[in-house]
Amino acid sequence: LPAKETISNTIKKYNINKPFILTVGKLEPRKNLPRLIEAYQSIEHQDTELFIVGEKGWGAHPKSNDKNIRFLGYVSDDELA
Repeated sequence: LPAKETISNTIKKYNINKPFILTVGKLEPRKNLPRLIEAYQSIEHQDTELFIVGEKGWGAHPKSNDKNIRFLGYVSDDELA
């Protein structure tokens, strides 16, 4: 388990204040992130955020104007834990 200080710092850094769904992987078309976003938006998700974590890879990159979908880019292993 990560240290309590690491957890606290990560929560503050990413402004985590409600439950979330997390996906981790390089942002590439083969990951089918547009479908994940579509599925997330099809459910009642006001109380849950979608965090998309990963560096940009090849190809087009998904975007969303949904305030509950957050693209965090690279996140360290310590923060992921």
